[in-house]
Amino acid sequence: MDLEDIGVVVLCIMGSLVALGIAALIIFGIFVSSFGSASGEHTGIVTASENTGIIWHTDSAYFKTNAQSSQEDKYCVTGPSFYAQIQAAQSSQKEMTITYSNPLIVWAWQCIMMTNQS
Repeated sequence: MDLEDIGVVVLCIMGSLVALGIAALIIFGIFVSSFGSASGEHTGIVTASENTGIIWHTDSAYFKTNAQSSQEDKYCVTGPSFYAQIQAAQSSQKEMTITYSNPLIVWAWQCIMMTNQS
């Protein structure tokens, strides 16, 4: 076996390992992300809203179930029109209900999604 053949074998092995790694990530994303994920509804008062991120821009809303509650939950807002509704609800301090979906793994460009409101 000469040096060129060894290089080809090494490249084949490296390519196979990369392909296996990509396949493992896809399988992990498909099967594991459904375990431990959460979704549901939250009715409450919007206590704050914010815009964050330079590369991956996200809008967030902070919810309390009632004004006296010490627990505050943070949700990511999807869409500029919905963010405007969040800001209006914050100003008026009226209750609103959101439906959310939170996957097990949230990448930097993703967020917990609010899908509708009332």
